[in-house]
Amino acid sequence: MRHSRLLILGLTVMMGLVWYSAPAGAVEKRAVLIFAANQDMPNVDPAVTPMSVFTASALVALYDPLFMYHGDKMLPHLATSATPSSDATEWTLKLNPSAKFQDGSPVTAEAVKYTFDRVLRIKKGPAWMWLPI
Repeated sequence: MRHSRLLILGLTVMMGLVWYSAPAGAVEKRAVLIFAANQDMPNVDPAVTPMSVFTASALVALYDPLFMYHGDKMLPHLATSATPSSDATEWTLKLNPSAKFQDGSPVTAEAVKYTFDRVLRIKKGPAWMWLPI
């Protein structure tokens, strides 16, 4: 276990040195995410990936949440507000109008609803948090 951590640390440092020592014009711009960890990432689809501190940390590098915790406070991110109904069985979320997907298309209410519906339909990953609702 200790050897694998040292190997990962060494490889990470080497990658950083290779990138840092490359001439400015020689660095190729690509859409590649390099994530070093001491365990395998089972899947990058948040609808099927079992949630843990590790997977949540990795997925937050790929996906923007509606809200994010900062310390003990939950702050808006893709959603600018959340308003409950009088009995708190329905919530109205207002989305940040400048929020966009990586392809430049806007983040819409339909896309957010699709995401929640898909999680509930698949019944894996974080579905346990939403199924009782």
